[in-house]
Amino acid sequence: MLYDTAPEMREVLGAESWRSLITTLHSAQLRLIREYPDLPLTGNFISYRGPTMNWCPIGRDAKEPDRAIFEKMDSESKIRVRSMDWLVDCFELSMPGKVQVTLGGNTSFDIFVKGWDKTYVLTRLRGMDCWFVGDRCREGGNDHTIYEALYKRNRAFETMGPMHTRTIISEITTRIGTKC
Repeated sequence: MLYDTAPEMREVLGAESWRSLITTLHSAQLRLIREYPDLPLTGNFISYRGPTMNWCPIGRDAKEPDRAIFEKMDSESKIRVRSMDWLVDCFELSMPGKVQVTLGGNTSFDIFVKGWDKTYVLTRLRGMDCWFVGDRCREGGNDHTIYEALYKRNRAFETMGPMHTRTIISEITTRIGTKC
């Protein structure tokens, strides 16, 4: 087998920290609903993914019009940056050093056990050359750590969108093909 299965965040954190995490995310959701009455809401705000948790203040089911409204609100009011700072403070008080928070995509947050950022996969793959293409490569973005780790080996690229990703991957595969 080339890789191990990812551990469950819930098991590693333990019952008390898990409850604190869920409670904090619900509190954050309520804070935003109160502070931004025009926030588009679609439901499915918290998504547990095993090794990570994703919180989307407008809901994972948001369609493009709602996403556009939120992105505009966020760019004007810095909703996610302010919320991320609040979450980090809350998590440090309730479970110091246990979890990390990053911005996920355009509307959400990724929360995971400290050390389980996207570089975690590099410790699990054995003897494989890894390349990375991502869109959230800046500080605070959910691609930042793996981008930094692979950039040093000239194997990480920041994309501006799907067509740019396609071009990058085409260039990588062409380069790899000429070495074989």
